[in-house]
Amino acid sequence: MAREHTTNDSAKDVEGSDRYEIPMRLLSNGALSLVMVQTAPLSSEQLREGGDRPAALAAVHALFDHDDASGAESELDSLAPPDPLLIVFPEFSFGFNHWHDLDERIRKRPEKIIVIAGFGPVKGKAIREWTEDPRVETERLGPNETLRSGRSYNGGWCWVHDPSDTGRTQCFCFLKNCREQSVEPQHVTEEGRSVLALRFDDMLLLPAICADLVSNREGNPQERFREIARSEADEPRVLVVGSLYDPSPWNSIWNARLNYLVQSIPNVVVALVNCAFDVPRSQDEEDCWRTRTGVYMDRRYRASLPSESERRPFIRTQETDALVGGVVRHSQPSILFGRVVWPPYGPTTARWLWEVSHRLDLVTMVSEDITECPSLLDYEFPRFLRRHMQPGTSQQEAAVREISDGVGISSESITGTCLHGLGAKASPPTEPWGFDNQPTDPKELLKRSTKALCQLAGSDQTVWCVDPSLEGLLSCTETGANILIWSGEKGKVMRQQLRSWAACTDSHPPLIAVAHADDGGLYPELVRPDRHTDFAAPPEESDDIGQAHGTRFAKFIPIAEVLDDEQDDDQRFDALREDVPL
Repeated sequence: MAREHTTNDSAKDVEGSDRYEIPMRLLSNGALSLVMVQTAPLSSEQLREGGDRPAALAAVHALFDHDDASGAESELDSLAPPDPLLIVFPEFSFGFNHWHDLDERIRKRPEKIIVIAGFGPVKGKAIREWTEDPRVETERLGPNETLRSGRSYNGGWCWVHDPSDTGRTQCFCFLKNCREQSVEPQHVTEEGRSVLALRFDDMLLLPAICADLVSNREGNPQERFREIARSEADEPRVLVVGSLYDPSPWNSIWNARLNYLVQSIPNVVVALVNCAFDVPRSQDEEDCWRTRTGVYMDRRYRASLPSESERRPFIRTQETDALVGGVVRHSQPSILFGRVVWPPYGPTTARWLWEVSHRLDLVTMVSEDITECPSLLDYEFPRFLRRHMQPGTSQQEAAVREISDGVGISSESITGTCLHGLGAKASPPTEPWGFDNQPTDPKELLKRSTKALCQLAGSDQTVWCVDPSLEGLLSCTETGANILIWSGEKGKVMRQQLRSWAACTDSHPPLIAVAHADDGGLYPELVRPDRHTDFAAPPEESDDIGQAHGTRFAKFIPIAEVLDDEQDDDQRFDALREDVPL
């Protein structure tokens, strides 16, 4: 049967908007179940009209499809998130020709779902033909839109699927109103005229496409969103959803426009999902925004948030003068499952703005890749290396890839050893360096030590030392000596610690400390136990004067010698091999 809609007279008067009443509640126990899909960026060929979208289609298959023959569940089946459920895809995720395939899958779902998905370039004629297609009985394009047959548009669909006996499935199409992206002029030649507003029983949902949220020209979509929200008599919760395709998500214009949104609309939360543009930035004030995928609100509610003593591995708290938000740490293709809660929260609640409980890796799309409890450092440390190794040598880049893939040593052990030296590999500090602290850039010492680590680890003359009982992160293949990369103590303290270690009689491979003292007090030297001050050592026999039998071999090499760009690998390892007993 034909789908109908109703409008609200007060909101209907907002120029350039199409508003619809939806008799459905979206919140469950005061929260909205939200799924964000970060798909891989598209090539220019894929961006063209009718281009293929393999990443987005793979995500759709993983989320919605179950195999009746094998009994394999879809990700929505296996995770069983509460419904209603909002699923958001980025801008350009699909071609307009994928609509029927998506619509069929969505209509088969047993739960209430809202799906917002951006589509790529399409001619006005094709959209008009779609609105006149008798095969599907849904609400389509808003009455304020006019279409020019030969011009290209892009925008998004918003499905509202209610499988109940009295429910219905509707699909609303909304066109992008502002073209400000560098990729658009050659693909998209025309803009839409109106924004979409869906008024549910307990929420106002306002979907937008990328540049619609950053345009500052008169009558921009943000201003219309503000007027729509203010026209509501009961001041409902508001969710602004942005589907992005932005290769420069760190741009400060986003901060300015998000600040405006969260402060100008009462009770608003802004949720953004971008494609997985994985471009680390050396400056943390830019890199901290990652892909900009995240959830944001007015900073005035910051004081009511629960204590953040427990770090959140999937998302990091990010703030400006006007907003606070949770930004996705992971900038690779992935699906994130979480719950959004509107403020105020109260001083005793355990809930936060956005809690993410699972992440599905989109690269392989198998359920075994769902991540429940990753280490925060497993996200932050490999990214830190990539940020500060560029431009780096091919050896360094190879080592960074190895560390990112996992080398059998935890990120906590690597960072702990680089900053704290002896003993930290087996027992990393209980409070490792906090990458989310302000200032968020880790110490210059860690930058220096990890650069040396990657320089040596990328050589075929070393292997990773994965045994936690042995000091050092690397082992030399020729001499069998272990290499300890260490910076962050005063030279006197480092020498005394290595002397005490060398005085132990337990068997251990020779140890080379490639080190940097924060007071500059280190130089190349063999480390010999000091028998006059080491009272724990047994007295030496008279014929052992000057010998160190039964002790360990250790020596210092200043880290600057390893980082000397004028040296090649052979020269570096000559210094590492010197004096090491074979």
